[in-house]
Amino acid sequence: MENLLKQYLPMIRKAAWQASRMWKQEYEEALSIAYEVFIETLGKYDDKRNVKFGTYLYHRLRKVNEKCKSQHQKKKNECSTTILINIIDKRIFNIFKERLEFYDSSETELSLKARELLNWLLTTEHEKNRASFHRTRKHFTQVLNWKFKDLQQAWNEIHRWWNENNFVLG
Repeated sequence: MENLLKQYLPMIRKAAWQASRMWKQEYEEALSIAYEVFIETLGKYDDKRNVKFGTYLYHRLRKVNEKCKSQHQKKKNECSTTILINIIDKRIFNIFKERLEFYDSSETELSLKARELLNWLLTTEHEKNRASFHRTRKHFTQVLNWKFKDLQQAWNEIHRWWNENNFVLG
């Protein structure tokens, strides 16, 4: 194995370097993936098939590019989601700040649980936990011991109240 690693180390490094440059990944991360592919290739190589190990490794090293691409797309999607949440949060917060009557009407028209959920969404409290539906649900059901049914009812109540009052974003 050591001899094979020494022999094919330039090929492994080149595959990692190309993938890291193409997908804006850390070189060490891509190199780690390339080493994993090398080890997998050692286990799957069958010399009875009349294929040189180097040829087989060369084709298997395409996985480095695929994995780096997958990680790049995953990071890109996470960034896009975070940016969208931040834009929506800022727009909603600014609209609510401008319309104090909006908030005042919530005190008379919404239940205590719906007001608590609305207040949590309008303040920066949820930003500490990186807002998402899953984390909102987790916060209310596990931290505040709400039943999921109560959270759904509060959300539906806010939604109905929002539409009845014709509040508009933008």
